[in-house]
Amino acid sequence: MFAVGHIALGYVTGKIISKATDQSLNIPAIWTLSLLPDIDFLIPGLQHRGPTHSIIVTILIFAPFLLIKPRRTAPYFAALATHSLIGDYITNGGTKLFWPVSSEWIKYEKTIMLGSAFETHIELALFAAFIVILILSKDLNRLFKSEMNNNLLFIPLCTVILPSIFKYPVNIPNMLIIPHLLLLSMIALSLSMSLIQILITFNKRSLNALNIDNRR
Repeated sequence: MFAVGHIALGYVTGKIISKATDQSLNIPAIWTLSLLPDIDFLIPGLQHRGPTHSIIVTILIFAPFLLIKPRRTAPYFAALATHSLIGDYITNGGTKLFWPVSSEWIKYEKTIMLGSAFETHIELALFAAFIVILILSKDLNRLFKSEMNNNLLFIPLCTVILPSIFKYPVNIPNMLIIPHLLLLSMIALSLSMSLIQILITFNKRSLNALNIDNRR
């Protein structure tokens, strides 16, 4: 899947689980985890859809949190797991799902070609559900509040941009360009508001420190 599909799938899955477990959801964290396996794009020498896409690695990372706070952790675990278990498992050759136990590529029997008309429509449907839930749940309003954890969105920001700039793994289908631009705009605006808040806080602290020094 492309960034739009991964984020939409992770968010919708995380939202359903958070409702079932009656837990609040950290939107930037969910979006970041939905795309985190693709951090291998930025690591030289690391094969795409390899170790970072392993469900075993995912379980090992989340095991302590699932044991301590299972209800709180479940939506975030699901958001990360869906990237490999659903998004990449069904498209273009699968993933090394059970690394390091096995280096075999695990894939869906009837692999769906990334960028095909069928796959594109799946991503569009997911994105439509993503937008509807984002608005109805008022998560969109929360996303645009100046909060420090919005800085996590720097990771999805890079992942949304990478396919467009470097054309990797393939060109984005025309039908997914507008959803990518909408997602990019939401992430960029949220990040900008967070950075502005950081600058305001820094300036206030600097002024307070200056006033204290002047009084001395």
